[in-house]
Amino acid sequence: MIRAAVVTISDSAVAGFREDRSGPAIKARLAELNWTVTETCLVEDTVESIAVVLSALADRGTLDVVLTTGGTGV
Repeated sequence: MIRAAVVTISDSAVAGFREDRSGPAIKARLAELNWTVTETCLVEDTVESIAVVLSALADRGTLDVVLTTGGTGV
């Protein structure tokens, strides 16, 4: 079993102006592959916010992969 987290990077979704459709779509596809999505989250599109979330997920040691979607690039 592969354990995954899905992180959507989007200022507008965090603010509630836009629905996050890519995160749920990725989660649904991973379920079709029999992966377990243990966490999904929204994060603002800033280097600092992204770094905090990704570091926290990686440091847990309970995930095999962290997938990100959205954002304007690193």
